[in-house]
Amino acid sequence: MKSVNKQKSRISTRVVLAICMAGALLTVSSYSLTIAAKGTNLLEAAKGTNMLVASAKGDTQSSSDSNSEASKTSLPNFSSDYAAIGYDTEDGLESAEINAVAQTSDGYIWAGTYSGMYRYDGYRFEKIQLDERINNVMQMFVDSKNHLWIGTNDSGIACYEPESGNISFYTAAEGLPSNAIRAICEDKSGNIYVGTTSQLCIISPDGKIKEFLGDQIYSVRTLSVSGDIIVGVTNGGELFFIKNGKLLAMRSMENENNVYYAAAAMNDKGIVLVGTSSDYALKFLLSENGSLKTLKQIHTNGISYFNKLLYSPENDGYFFCCENGLGFIGNNDKITDMSADGFSSSVSDVFIDYQDNMWFASNKQGVERYSLNPFVNIFARAKVDESVVNSLLIKNNFLYVGMDNGLIAIDLDTDEQISYMNERKFEGVRVRHLMLDSAGNIWASTYGQDGLMVLGKDGSFKAYNENTENTVGSRFRSTLELANGQILAASSTGLNYIDNGKVVKTISEDDGLGTQILSMVQADDGKIIAGSDGNGVYIIEDGKIIDTIDEDDGLGSLVVLKVVPCKGGYILVTSNSLYYYTGSAVTKLNAFPYSNNYDVYISKSGEAWVTSSAGIFVVDEDALLKNENYSYTLLNRSRGFYTTLTANAKNAVKGDDLYLCCTDGVRKISLTDYNSFDNDYEIRVSRVLADDEIIHEENGTYRIPAIQGRIEFDVAVLNFTLSNPLLKIFLEGAKDEGITCLQNEMSSLVYTNLPYGNYKLHVQVLDSGDRSIIRDEVYDVVKDSQLYERTYFKVILFILGVLLVAFIGWVIRRIIQAIKNARTWKLEATTDPMTGLLNKAASKRELTELCKTKQGILMMIDLDSFKLVNDLYGHDMGDKILIRFADIIRSCIRETDIAGRMGGDEFIAYIMGTNDESVVASKAEHINEEIVKSAKEFMGEDMTIPLGASIGAVCAPDEGTDFEELFGLADKALYNVKQNGKHGYAMYRKSNPKLTTEEDSIAKGIAGTRKILGERNEGKGAFKVDFNKLQAIYRTFDRLSRRTDAKVTIVQFTLNAEEGKELSDEIMDQFFSILSGTLRSNDVVAPTGKNQAVALLTNIEGEDQLVPIDRVVKTWDDAPGHEGFSVSYELEAM
Repeated sequence: MKSVNKQKSRISTRVVLAICMAGALLTVSSYSLTIAAKGTNLLEAAKGTNMLVASAKGDTQSSSDSNSEASKTSLPNFSSDYAAIGYDTEDGLESAEINAVAQTSDGYIWAGTYSGMYRYDGYRFEKIQLDERINNVMQMFVDSKNHLWIGTNDSGIACYEPESGNISFYTAAEGLPSNAIRAICEDKSGNIYVGTTSQLCIISPDGKIKEFLGDQIYSVRTLSVSGDIIVGVTNGGELFFIKNGKLLAMRSMENENNVYYAAAAMNDKGIVLVGTSSDYALKFLLSENGSLKTLKQIHTNGISYFNKLLYSPENDGYFFCCENGLGFIGNNDKITDMSADGFSSSVSDVFIDYQDNMWFASNKQGVERYSLNPFVNIFARAKVDESVVNSLLIKNNFLYVGMDNGLIAIDLDTDEQISYMNERKFEGVRVRHLMLDSAGNIWASTYGQDGLMVLGKDGSFKAYNENTENTVGSRFRSTLELANGQILAASSTGLNYIDNGKVVKTISEDDGLGTQILSMVQADDGKIIAGSDGNGVYIIEDGKIIDTIDEDDGLGSLVVLKVVPCKGGYILVTSNSLYYYTGSAVTKLNAFPYSNNYDVYISKSGEAWVTSSAGIFVVDEDALLKNENYSYTLLNRSRGFYTTLTANAKNAVKGDDLYLCCTDGVRKISLTDYNSFDNDYEIRVSRVLADDEIIHEENGTYRIPAIQGRIEFDVAVLNFTLSNPLLKIFLEGAKDEGITCLQNEMSSLVYTNLPYGNYKLHVQVLDSGDRSIIRDEVYDVVKDSQLYERTYFKVILFILGVLLVAFIGWVIRRIIQAIKNARTWKLEATTDPMTGLLNKAASKRELTELCKTKQGILMMIDLDSFKLVNDLYGHDMGDKILIRFADIIRSCIRETDIAGRMGGDEFIAYIMGTNDESVVASKAEHINEEIVKSAKEFMGEDMTIPLGASIGAVCAPDEGTDFEELFGLADKALYNVKQNGKHGYAMYRKSNPKLTTEEDSIAKGIAGTRKILGERNEGKGAFKVDFNKLQAIYRTFDRLSRRTDAKVTIVQFTLNAEEGKELSDEIMDQFFSILSGTLRSNDVVAPTGKNQAVALLTNIEGEDQLVPIDRVVKTWDDAPGHEGFSVSYELEAM
């Protein structure tokens, strides 16, 4: 692409009606205004109003020397219309000492430093080693052939050809006067003028070096060209002009203050601007014969010592670089200080790129780029100090700005702040909202003592507050003009209806208005839809609240900042989402990507501008309401919005321009041209790497060798505006979709093991809205095949593969079998073969380490009465019970816990990450319940074996970390359980080594015994045991009865036979069956002789003891076949 300077028309015609009145007194509506003699006085009546406007604030710059054409031209305002973007060590520059900047025809930006050359590709600066001799770069210049001339401090001058990559050097050995270069330019004949620290010389188009003919010029500091004139300045302060290879004129500055010429540039009309070593520049007119006529001295307001001047015909003036700043001097002699925060020291160079961006270099502070900003800073234009802006109103091309500290007016024709009547009443007052009614009056809602302030069209003033007009509240938030002409004013405590200057009705908390109103609109049917600060939306009709919209209606937040009419409904901007209210239903617009939003404006073109804390989202209105996936444009810092929006503010629109309330002033952006940038920029493949080897383009193709490693494509999008285009970079023919990103988020396109073949690298610029392709750059890529990718190799490989597969299959089968055997051996070595839990050795090995390193509870678990299962039902049944018991233990622990079998009916478990005793209790209860169910499942519902689990537990590391010691403590706790009735748990604590007190043990024994008896024989009558077991139970109750009220009765039943009757086994079986079936489930019965049985009746005393006994006797007597047999008994309470 060739570098093309784009001529931009920045001419706008303004007609300003100025009424100059000196010393006159003007009276309007009982207000008098003295018009100052200085400046221009404006009358708003001249713009169709009756409100007086006083003299414009600030100094008005004018120049009697400006020509008529300059006075008609609207010069660019670099302080308000341009954004400054800085580059330093965080952007790829290894040093911030930049001496020179330039742009070559391929679009790249070059920066020359003391440490070499850097190239900027629109994303980052990268150090480029063109030649090892190029280190200390002092000057750079691009000639008419698009060659980059690089002047060094010690290696002469180099000429680099970007397209071919060729580079040639000119040094003292080839005839340069010195190897230290300070200035470079080109005349109309293609001769390169080189200013060295010694003499000025010329390099002809054929590459020959010759000294400048005529008087020798030493130590040239700057050179510039205008037409056929070369103008330069030496280090000695001499100004000279060269025409057609001959010295035209030369002069020194006559000054008593030791001020001398430092830099110069000339426009196409012969006007020469010469910067000095002080803080002013001199303007001359150069005649044909070389004489100079002094025109003017232009002061630069303290910015001094010029290093470079550059004339820009597009901008109609001169850019200047100084030791303590930078700026612009228009042909009308107006000065603009362009110094930015962090960039104003030792500014050394400037150039304008092909998109009309200005680039400045500083040999202390890096590089600064100035780009046209779609966001115009209105305060900077009007020279207004920064302030938080809450509301905007445009009336007759005056912009009224409501701020935290007052109300100002700006003339949008002249970009000047102007005065207005009653301005002082707003000094220091926080203005929250501005509204223009149909009569031309301005209503200002404020938090000041005057409350609601009205600026009448006729210049009058009136205040509405609690003291003057009996309003509800004096801190006003907003106003709304209703269809009937009334004004509805919202204060912090209610609503006020104002008609003909009087408050005619109010709505307050007494009327159901629970919080302040933040936003109001009037529907077509006259109803007021009001968003509140915490109660959702109020529907108001005829001064009464008739309905509310809240959570029950689908509103997720009750703080409603804005109510915006849209497509027959209303967008509700809440504190955390956008909602759409149709009048009957509320829908959350959850496809919108952001939550902290402030307002919505619908443009004429059907775009929704959603202001937020993240910037401004621009989305199609229909897509927003459709609430499905859609594209949007975000205008934020990367697009020139270098500020933040004021929350819940009132913005303004004039024509196609949107004026925004910001925390530091006002910004203006076009609603139609916000995305209009110069898109005629270069897109290039900056580098292709194949396993770290750079691949160069050959005949329009990038040929990648036969490798299987990493291939990397780096793309340069040489766009330097604030557009930040959406890009898609992909390799056509590859399987993936490539990269889709914004320019400032670009990364390399990387492939590994890319197959051989022909590809096309696409770099597409997409529309940020509908993702359509705006531009598509295509580059040919060829990947050579590797040996294994060729056909004959694949055939051979297939045959070998078949043979190899057969062999590998045999090997794999052997390996699998070996692995299975190894796993089996390992499993057998660590696993209990019956239960599948860890065996004793593995359990000790695992738990020894766990107790040292992990917190947990060690539990010893014993299966109670297991021996009876083997004795009564055999060992096969015993194995089933053990397996089921292991499954129950496994089911109540986590995968991270440990369980093992220590032998016989003893098990162990480790519950990790807890010391909570309730964990043990819950597991004890679960295990006891499940083992009883399992026993009944295996051995029948009439199973009488008291199976259960006893658990002894101890905490690690609370009670120690040694496994053997903890095992002993858990065993001690287990023994305690066994001594107190089994079927429970006990937990060892150092603080209580006896586990429980005597009384606790007794109480626990009674309760435990009752529970055991009930659990084991629930619903089946008395618990039948043999006499040995009965003795054990008796001893337990006997011990308990000595220490507590046991409520236990012992009864001996005897079955008597009349003479002639025999007590057969059948009769005795019936007897024992009635005993066990008639007594309760928590009673115990055992045979003690051929015709006797003993029963222990629990939880019974007094006369109640006879009830079960009489029931036994009666049941026996009533049963048929028992004639001749009688039951007798003896009882005793324990």
